[in-house]
Amino acid sequence: MIDVGIVTVLLIAFCISSLKVTTTDMSTWIMGMVGVIASIPVLVAAGKAVIKRKISVDLLASIALLVSCVYHEWSSVAFIALMITCARLFSRYTDAEAKKTIQRLLKLRPEKAKRKRKGNVEIVPISAIQVGDEIIIEAGEQIPVDGVIIEGVAAIDESTITGESIPVHKTVKDHVLSATINTAGSLIVVVTRVGDDTTFAKIIKLVEGAQKQKTGITGVADIFASYYIAITVLASVGLYLYTRDHFLVLSLLLVTCADDIAVAIPLAFLASITRAAKEGIIVKGGTYLERLTKVKTVVLDKTGTVTLGKIVVQSCTPVSPFTKQQVLTAASALAQESSHPVSIAIMKEMKKMNITPAVAKNVHEVPGKGITGDVEKSKVVVGKKEFVKEKGVVLSDRVSQEYDQLVKGGYSIVVVAVGKKILGFVTVADDIRPHIKQSLLQLKSFGVNSLIMLTGDNEYVAKRVADTVGIEDYKYGLLPEQKVSIVQDLKQQKDQRLVAMVGDGVNDAAALTAADVGISMGGIGSDAAIESSDIALMHDDISKIADVVLIGKNTMHIAYQNFFIWGLVNAVGVALVFSGVFSPKEAAAYNFFTDFLPLLNSFRLFGKKIH
Repeated sequence: MIDVGIVTVLLIAFCISSLKVTTTDMSTWIMGMVGVIASIPVLVAAGKAVIKRKISVDLLASIALLVSCVYHEWSSVAFIALMITCARLFSRYTDAEAKKTIQRLLKLRPEKAKRKRKGNVEIVPISAIQVGDEIIIEAGEQIPVDGVIIEGVAAIDESTITGESIPVHKTVKDHVLSATINTAGSLIVVVTRVGDDTTFAKIIKLVEGAQKQKTGITGVADIFASYYIAITVLASVGLYLYTRDHFLVLSLLLVTCADDIAVAIPLAFLASITRAAKEGIIVKGGTYLERLTKVKTVVLDKTGTVTLGKIVVQSCTPVSPFTKQQVLTAASALAQESSHPVSIAIMKEMKKMNITPAVAKNVHEVPGKGITGDVEKSKVVVGKKEFVKEKGVVLSDRVSQEYDQLVKGGYSIVVVAVGKKILGFVTVADDIRPHIKQSLLQLKSFGVNSLIMLTGDNEYVAKRVADTVGIEDYKYGLLPEQKVSIVQDLKQQKDQRLVAMVGDGVNDAAALTAADVGISMGGIGSDAAIESSDIALMHDDISKIADVVLIGKNTMHIAYQNFFIWGLVNAVGVALVFSGVFSPKEAAAYNFFTDFLPLLNSFRLFGKKIH
């Protein structure tokens, strides 16, 4: 409100200064008082910057104000103070937009929850909820905490977190997140995270941090402005010593004030970060938007990034004379007693084929190897080839050849045996993300010339996945520390500029941190993803990588446009000063009105669509 008052006073002052009666003592006194008052905030800001050994835009404006006051150029004083105040109003608007984003998020926080305890239901404040509590969430209610469903089925609107407008089906054992909405169904949820530990609270902190962080190009703008102001001041002093024309020098100072660019660049980055957040893309700072536009190498972890991280049955190959149904019936008899991802995949395949699993007894699972049990008085073994051989099952040369052929196809093979006989093989694999090939092609169209996939799987699996999605370079059999070394080596290569790493944020945390830009896929619910990455894609959609690259490119395009506009209008203004067209009054008016050009250009990003 103070700034609005100052603008009003300055406008009145400008009108007074434009009248021909300003030669009277009273009008001169009024203009002098207004000029002095209007100059105080600028002079104070410049003084603080000098104390901190910084050359700011306010310093150049302060010199122009002082010179204008000395020579009673009150209309120039009004224009200078008016343009500085308007620039600050735009800055205030920028800060207000940032706060609005946070406030919109905070409004999504529920204040109370229904807690189920000892058979009773009580409504309690969110602050009273603890990890391990059971809460009830009815249709239409917001979920107040992070948790795991133990009862019920529902459709959850996760748009506040992921930007995805279509509700997600959730059932028992699925995770739910705070600030999402139960659109249909009733749930009982066990609380896993509360307060500042929830995913939603961490997203708010990310947005706050992103809005406060200074961008790389803003830093360059500040450095450039420092040299620019120093040169301008020195040039003005030299010009005055040469010409002794204080009006010419004052006109030059008024034309070359650089307050517009100091606001326009941060405004552009804020607009883009806000836009990205609405799409479920959390960017920790404008620096990473700038860096992303210079990335030429993108490194992708296989599991959870190139693939979905979900094991599915690809095929079932019986060994003659057995049938596919016999293989799956035997395998599912043991799989139903296990929670291993491969067992879950086998059970899903069994349900698709409407196969009823047999009853198994004496089931024993060896983690990482396989499972055994008795089915209809026969010993059944399901697991890796080595595990089956340990149990006394012999693979003939023909069966071994079939097994080796499947392995070379790039799949994981589960061997199913009854007694001493091999029934067949169940081929499983991590499902590849839909549309990933198109997303990677889009990245290449944006200037990425090298895509590299990293995986801990064997060569055959790596080759199959890489060939399917169109990645030519891949590294296999890697440990987490080896992934870090590869990223660091790529950064040191002379032909590479910047390296981005895309991972799931869990076992790839170190590699994400090592990269110039770390991007986590499906960051919801993952502490490692939020903490180690520079950009978190809250929705598990790889096409968002291309979206954030495009956001960065649009931002940089606007930023460079602003520099061009600023340089052009300054060049024209200086030419008009030296040609004698502009007096100090006209120079101040010119600078004031042209200040709005880069600012309005940055405002275009607030409404700009990604595609």
